[in-house]
Amino acid sequence: MSRLTDFMALAGCLAVIGCTNNPYPEADRDKKVLYSSFNEAPKTLDPAVAYTTAEHVITGNVYDTLLEYHYLERPYRLIAGLAAAVPEPRQLPDGRQAYRFEVRPGVLFHADPCFAPSQGGR
Repeated sequence: MSRLTDFMALAGCLAVIGCTNNPYPEADRDKKVLYSSFNEAPKTLDPAVAYTTAEHVITGNVYDTLLEYHYLERPYRLIAGLAAAVPEPRQLPDGRQAYRFEVRPGVLFHADPCFAPSQGGR
C-alpha cells in the first residue's frame, strides 16, 4: 500500500508542476502581448501585395479600411470604417456608377501626391 501511496503522491506533484509550464518570457507577463502561431513568417505587411492567409490575418488587424462588413448580420451589411458613412451610388451619364467617399474627421495620412496639399496630413 505504501508504494501505491508514494506513486500517487509523485503523480500528483508532477501534475501540479506541469500546470505551471509557461512557454512565454516572464518579462512579458504584465504587458499586452499576443502570441500566435503561423506556419511561416509573413513575406510582407503591405496590404496591397499581401497574398497569403497569414499575411491577411495580420494586415487586417493593423490597417483599417474604408468599409467593413458587419460580421453578425446576415445577409452581410456594409458599415463605415475610415469612411464617414457608407456612400450611395451615383449614376453617371454613360450608365456607370460612381461612389464618393468622405473620410471621417480626425484621420491623418502621410504626405502623398494623391492627396491635396494640406496642413498636417488632414
